[in-house]
Amino acid sequence: MSPTPPPAATGRPRSRLLRALKIGGIVLLLLALGAGFLAWRMLRVETVRIDEHLHVLLGGGGNTLLLDSPEGALVVDTKFSFPASHLQKEAQRLTGKPVKMVIDTHYHFDHTGGNPLFPGAEFVGAPRTREHLIAKEALFRPGAAGEKMLPTTLVSDGKQWNFGDDYVDVRYLGVGHTDGDLVVFLHKRSILHTGDLFVNGFYPVMDPEAGGSYRALGPTLDKVIAIGAQQIIPGHGPIAAPEDLKRFREYVGLLWDHVLSGVRSGKSRDEVAAGFDAARFHLEPIYGFSSVRKNLDAAFDEATAWLAAQPK
Repeated sequence: MSPTPPPAATGRPRSRLLRALKIGGIVLLLLALGAGFLAWRMLRVETVRIDEHLHVLLGGGGNTLLLDSPEGALVVDTKFSFPASHLQKEAQRLTGKPVKMVIDTHYHFDHTGGNPLFPGAEFVGAPRTREHLIAKEALFRPGAAGEKMLPTTLVSDGKQWNFGDDYVDVRYLGVGHTDGDLVVFLHKRSILHTGDLFVNGFYPVMDPEAGGSYRALGPTLDKVIAIGAQQIIPGHGPIAAPEDLKRFREYVGLLWDHVLSGVRSGKSRDEVAAGFDAARFHLEPIYGFSSVRKNLDAAFDEATAWLAAQPK
């Protein structure tokens, strides 16, 4: 009797493998497209003309204010390193002059990464911003490209300059996003650059490791609002009206009051989060750095530590 031949291969394992590979490839492609869109959204720069001498460059990191003068240009925040090359070219194209002064609203790299592209400028910042740049950002450590582009004109309270056709008022108003946030007010135009004390259309970003505080942010924003600017350049997001800033202040106050009350009453982190409704503020997460839950968790940690430190 002849031996029984083995059963013919059905081909099913091979087809399943090919199908899995195709699905995996599609998933990877979608992830790559999503990452590419996120990178494009973060790095693209839009130039907005306010008037003949003032432009705002939105995106590419923190929003940038560019003010022309006969002696040179003023730049407020220099973006990430890569988009800063576009800022450098735009500053030359729009003003035809070197950058005379750079103001760093705070130390974060998406606002200061372009500093090395403006050698010869006067760099202005809060004392804590200078300290944070040296301690936390490799670009500004001894021997690095930004070593000589640290703030040397330090603003502990306020400084003012006549710059071109405007009066530039730089103020430190208190702890907020970090412990070194400056705002820049152009008096003639009634335009205020807030840095990341205010992000328009997004949930706030907080840096507690650099002294940022939800408890302090609300009162600091009250001082920002009291300046009375008619137009506001936020750290991120579109150019804003006073009502946008006031709505952001309302969210911050509501968040802190809700969390503090919950911690005082012994609620858990999840219970506090479940009882907070932010829908009416129509805010969005900002590139993974902030969301309503991140805000609630950070405020919960701060409220817990703050209450524990109070005298019994």
